[in-house]
Amino acid sequence: MHRAQQIIDAVAALVRARVEASGVKVFTHRRFTLDPDQDELPAISVDYGEDRKAETTTLGSIDSVIEIQCTAVVASSLEDELRSKLLDLRAEIHRAVMANHRLGLLFVSTTYYGGASAPAIDAEGEQLVGELTSTWLVLYEMSLSDPAN
Repeated sequence: MHRAQQIIDAVAALVRARVEASGVKVFTHRRFTLDPDQDELPAISVDYGEDRKAETTTLGSIDSVIEIQCTAVVASSLEDELRSKLLDLRAEIHRAVMANHRLGLLFVSTTYYGGASAPAIDAEGEQLVGELTSTWLVLYEMSLSDPAN
């Protein structure tokens, strides 16, 4: 399995352990397919963005920085409540990811905060549905010849 997928799975596991008891569902690669009509909200989707070669180098391997995007999605009939719930989930994601900056993976050097988007709110349905994405930058190492090693 590609190291990028291992990182995504590790972040999802850390976030899931943090929010599971509160009824928030955590998925990987579901940002655009979460369905408020299927009892999937509130939810967090863990996905990946760009993966760039890092400034540092290690002999015999590639150092890379991957963007991990954690998108909180919630529904509410009140905009202020929706925005508050989004910020609460953003804080829980932050606590989960930064509790172990190496994500429990030996090939990860560190993880750091990369910012957050403005909330996106859809007012088309019976309730408002909002999403807020926070980005985490993960510095990791992979083999020159195999991205799974």
